[in-house]
Amino acid sequence: MTSCQSGQVTMDYCDYFNGWPFQQTPSLVHVGLSMIDTQSHDRNVRIQVSAESITPYGFNLRFRSWGDSFTHNAGVSWFVCP
Repeated sequence: MTSCQSGQVTMDYCDYFNGWPFQQTPSLVHVGLSMIDTQSHDRNVRIQVSAESITPYGFNLRFRSWGDSFTHNAGVSWFVCP
């Protein structure tokens, strides 16, 4: 695959990464928070999303919160180029 791909993922749903595999490990994987559902009554909202274990066949998205944060669900848009 030689063109860029994009998609959306939520914590409880993962879509099909159409177009994989790439010929080599992608040089760019960009992720951005697109939705968040938290319980924030007297709590701080903290969330981190990152792309990990990037290979020509795909990658893992990691959702993380910490402290007294309580996240019900979160969504990420992703964009990857070879």
